Amino acid sequence: MNGRYKLSESREGLGANVLDTSEQHGAGPQDMNGQDCGSRMRQRDRDCEKGRPMRRCLVARFVLGRYALVGASLLHFACGGDTGLTVGADVGGDVDLPNCAPTCSTPEGMKWVFIPGGSFEMGCSQSDSECLDDESPPHSVELSAFELLETEVTEAQFEAIMGFNPSCSFGGFGGAGYPVECVNWHSAKAFCLSVGGRLATEAEWEYAARGGSTTRYHCGDDPKCLNEFEWYGENAWQVKHPVKKLKPNAYGLHDMLGNINEWTNDWYSAKYYEDSPSDNPDGPESGSYRVARGSIFMFSADTLRVSRRWGYPPLIPSSYFGIRCARSL
Repeated sequence: MNGRYKLSESREGLGANVLDTSEQHGAGPQDMNGQDCGSRMRQRDRDCEKGRPMRRCLVARFVLGRYALVGASLLHFACGGDTGLTVGADVGGDVDLPNCAPTCSTPEGMKWVFIPGGSFEMGCSQSDSECLDDESPPHSVELSAFELLETEVTEAQFEAIMGFNPSCSFGGFGGAGYPVECVNWHSAKAFCLSVGGRLATEAEWEYAARGGSTTRYHCGDDPKCLNEFEWYGENAWQVKHPVKKLKPNAYGLHDMLGNINEWTNDWYSAKYYEDSPSDNPDGPESGSYRVARGSIFMFSADTLRVSRRWGYPPLIPSSYFGIRCARSL
């Protein structure tokens, strides 16, 4: 590893879509043998001889993805108290970058798509009656041109750069061409930096996901249109799927709203839209939660609405969250 980046994170007010994690759990980043619990959990995933303890940790991690406070407690118990997670406190990240960063060779299958600059109405779509408070008010945003990965980063692509595969493979489905998940925000950022990119801003993500549309979904207002474009609760059988198996949106981007949630670079604030800049906004200056966008293979259509926002603790990996990098021009 050739370097590190370190971020200091401060606490900010909660919003409607934040998983509120306001207690502390876990004894520290390493167990008594010097191994971090995240690595130990991944080993349990791959070692069926562990039996009930492995299943217990998997169940805890699944719950963690939906209910962070309860899940963190279960994860604490399932890992014997050594989760390495300080939940709901001021936290920081210290991430190793591979030796090749920031000019690592592009992994096989990774393609950058040009996204033209322009303006759009960000936030609650005019035809959408299910918007939450943090999706309002709708506001005009102007963006410079940028590039975005055609697909979510796959397990093989992540391992080729970072040297390991963190995926939980929820439900037993996964492999080289499947989207990587169980990555926290810091690991997502480290990967993107390593290939000469970055995480997209929240505004860039929504602009690209809309593909020029103004409807609830990039394919229209009727959720039935999603079946041709996105993996979600109605067609995914509760498991993730290989990337690029369904139709892309108008910008040529696959799985923008489904399959796996995607980290963005922005801090989360429920009220950010009230005074967001109109020119290339890059989110609040600080916070405790990072924004994730899109939805996942097991959730209903209302969570795939293009304006839907999620706030999540950046240090906690989840089988719901993956990566799609952006690149400045």
